[in-house]
Amino acid sequence: MKVVFFGTSVFALKTADYLKNSDYELLAVVTQPDRHGGRSMRVVQSPIKEWALENKVVLHQFEDLNEAGPLLRSLVADVFVVAAYGTFLPVSIINIPSLLSINVHPSLLPEYRGAAPVNRAIIDGRTETGVTIFKISEQMDAGDIICRQKVKIDEGETSLMLDKRLSDIGGRMVIEALDMIRDNRLKLISQDNSLATFAPKLKKEDGRIDWMRDAGDIYNHIRGVSGWPGAFCGHKGRLLKIYESKPVTGEGVEKGGKPGEVVSLEKGKAITVKAANGYLRILKLQLEGKKVLNSEQFIIGYDMKEGDVLTS
Repeated sequence: MKVVFFGTSVFALKTADYLKNSDYELLAVVTQPDRHGGRSMRVVQSPIKEWALENKVVLHQFEDLNEAGPLLRSLVADVFVVAAYGTFLPVSIINIPSLLSINVHPSLLPEYRGAAPVNRAIIDGRTETGVTIFKISEQMDAGDIICRQKVKIDEGETSLMLDKRLSDIGGRMVIEALDMIRDNRLKLISQDNSLATFAPKLKKEDGRIDWMRDAGDIYNHIRGVSGWPGAFCGHKGRLLKIYESKPVTGEGVEKGGKPGEVVSLEKGKAITVKAANGYLRILKLQLEGKKVLNSEQFIIGYDMKEGDVLTS
């Protein structure tokens, strides 16, 4: 079978690798146009563009997919495979391949439809998620399911870590799905829309820590927004990013305090902060414009003391 692959982000890289190394013919890769990014606003290529150039795979970029029909039809593909492309495929594009278009989604659909399923599952404190390969339809992430695999979310696992694991699983599952299509073993399962939940794209403000929440919820939040936008709060008027933490339970730290208050500074251990319910031990953090430090280094190097209040 002949395949065209649509992908943009890091999550799509493993699927690209599996397709390239499979028995299927990878005709071309489609990725998002280059964007201006970073403080210098320099032109940034997508990870998939860099992959395609390195692997000498035919590459296409379209500002408007609605105008891509003639070129994509000329490739005469059997299947379009999509993984973290970054925008919806118009119906006119979905229907181009001779067989079907499929998508790799890192959740157990119909749960967590949308752009940030990995982040939202961790933020919600879920202990299980998965990967779904489905036939693309007009409605977002609502097409018939080809195959699904459940995955346990490990203790302390961040969204970056989980995204990497699910990327590899999804890549392998794409090849399994293509094998089913090739061998006429495809058995599509309709999604139950009444069970659908949604995972909207993260915004910068989604990284803000709310100390009025329980310690466990804040811990999950910090894990869930790792990478981007990252978890942040304020300390003495400066932005403070928190990269690693742990809820404190049953360790004799009941020292009162109000939400956001630094109740303990233990050299060699951590910074302990009061939440609405319980306490959070901060293990790795970064003051605005400074290096990422573990808590012991931070305590030694910066002006933080017990009684300080971290603001939301």
